[in-house]
Amino acid sequence: MATLLAPAGSPEAVHAALDAGADAVYVGLKGWSRGGARGELIWEELVASQRRAASAGRELQVALNIIPKPQERARLFERIPPLLDLGIRTLIVNDIGILAMLRGRFPALHLTASIGCGAQTVADVGFFRDLGAHAVVLPGTVGPDEICAMRAVQQIELEVMIHMVEEFILLGKCWMPSYIHLKPSPLPPSSHPAEPQEFALPEGAERGLRQTGSMKRGGVGACFKICQQP
Repeated sequence: MATLLAPAGSPEAVHAALDAGADAVYVGLKGWSRGGARGELIWEELVASQRRAASAGRELQVALNIIPKPQERARLFERIPPLLDLGIRTLIVNDIGILAMLRGRFPALHLTASIGCGAQTVADVGFFRDLGAHAVVLPGTVGPDEICAMRAVQQIELEVMIHMVEEFILLGKCWMPSYIHLKPSPLPPSSHPAEPQEFALPEGAERGLRQTGSMKRGGVGACFKICQQP
């Protein structure tokens, strides 16, 4: 049976989606989703939204779909028990390592492999099933025949993202923002004795630029769609 899962970036959007008939709604938890500052809920808003969804007999899902830095993982895992206590059971994740770790640590979770995981084939669906995902999100560019073939993979649900950005590469894996978000990256002068003097930088000079755009943390408003420019 098909169900309708709607995104929401604010409590008002959660209410509107439920009132419009969505079977479930997914939201981003502030600081841990790709929704960005304009599309995430703080904890108090998440609590109120969960109560609203539960009272309507619907489900609220939470997207923790950034790829956390190694030093952030412990803090991410600390957020899971309060979510479970709140009644949240479905998390949408974008990092296959985090997905596998969550499966081992929190068996009560229903884990969805985000569209950013890049699943597009039968083999992909089977891979995420074996990794511990209960569902996998496919891009809307996947054809009906392909989806029918993927349905043959047992013990995993298929979701298809209908409203999406159609990228020319895997959705969620575009590095182009990094090339237009460049900041100076001070590097120490080379101490290698073989470096020619003409390549040595004077004190205080900057050696190149660093890429600061992120394919996983950009969120709403970060993509300038430079691939579509004339």
